Amino acid sequence: AEMRKVQWLVISLALLIAVLPMMALGGDTPVGKSQHISQSHHAQALHSKHRVIQLEDKLEAGDEDEDEDEKNDEAESEEEQWWDSKDGEGLSNLVLVMFVIGFVFMAVASVFFLVMAFRYDGATDSRPHGPMFYYIVFFVSAISAMTYYSMWTETAVMHVEEDGDHRVIFPARYLDWMVTTPLMLAAVSLFGNAPVASMVGLVGSDLLWISALYVGAVESTAHKYFWWGVAVVFFVITVYFLFQDLNKADMGRVSEYDADTLRLLTYFIAICWAFFPLLWLFGQEGTGASSLAVQAAFTTLLDLTAKLAFGLIIVFRAPSNEQAAYQQYSRSHYQYRGNVTSSAFV
Repeated sequence: AEMRKVQWLVISLALLIAVLPMMALGGDTPVGKSQHISQSHHAQALHSKHRVIQLEDKLEAGDEDEDEDEKNDEAESEEEQWWDSKDGEGLSNLVLVMFVIGFVFMAVASVFFLVMAFRYDGATDSRPHGPMFYYIVFFVSAISAMTYYSMWTETAVMHVEEDGDHRVIFPARYLDWMVTTPLMLAAVSLFGNAPVASMVGLVGSDLLWISALYVGAVESTAHKYFWWGVAVVFFVITVYFLFQDLNKADMGRVSEYDADTLRLLTYFIAICWAFFPLLWLFGQEGTGASSLAVQAAFTTLLDLTAKLAFGLIIVFRAPSNEQAAYQQYSRSHYQYRGNVTSSAFV
């Protein structure tokens, strides 16, 4: 009996020694397990709540960023409404505005020059041409006004696609130049009392350089610069003819008053027209280095400057009530020297 008591005492001590450490550490006992599970669930709940808060903050920040992006897009669209927004033909509003300006100015000039022609008084003008100069500048401005209106309404817009590049060409502008520039040169020739042969050479070379520019504008890249070179050559010839007529005027073919007027017209035309081949080269027809809006703006301003200033100079300098201001030569006074490149009629 005493041995059994000793055995049970030893077994009880052994169990107590084994259980006490596990209870102290919260190990695999049921109580430890439940405490561990409870703590784990509490930590997971806190972590989940923290993640939810973070997601809510991110969503709010994302909404703010989206609102800010929408505001920026609206601001950019408002800034581009009149400048870069394009219509169905791909023309920006700036291009259309420049065409409207060209139409308005040339239409007003047409009315003014026509009124001046109707009010012409032959008693105060000793020239034999009468109101011819007034009608010439009227036709120049009226044709230009119709051209700008057709470009504004996009009646004649040519789209050229090549190697992924899109170019916009206005054939109406070249048609305008092929009619108005010969009229302007004819007026200059009449003002300088130039012979018919000189006028034919001047107008013919002018038509050739404008025609070459148009052909180059619609040609492919492989050939366009050849036509641009042809245009430059005939433009130089046109300017050469202009200065030859000016030299003949300075030599006594017209009065000093008319020679001064002719000199002003000659330099004005040569300088303004010299920019057109350059605008062609760097614009839509050529390399495309310049945007369509910039090219349209500069071309319109140069065209208006050349035609309006030309018309005003002609109108206000042409009439003369002094017989000495205009020397009328008969055809028998013209002697041909045999050099067709020098406008060789004196």
